[in-house]
Amino acid sequence: GETEVGETRVDDLFSAGDRVAFHMTQTGTYVGGAGKDDRLGTPATLRSAGIVTVVDGVIASGRVIRDRSGLFA
Repeated sequence: GETEVGETRVDDLFSAGDRVAFHMTQTGTYVGGAGKDDRLGTPATLRSAGIVTVVDGVIASGRVIRDRSGLFA
């Protein structure tokens, strides 16, 4: 699903060495893509968690998991 993001909030941020783990929440307006066309234009919240590797101050790789099932919860 796609959301027009209005706000991004970092809820948790931890680092150890070159690894950084995070949890964030994005809020905005649903603009389609998750098979919920009856929800177009409604408020949506997308929660994500991930871990990235930082090299020389730049994200070199990572994994992010998004909770699209909770988009309208």
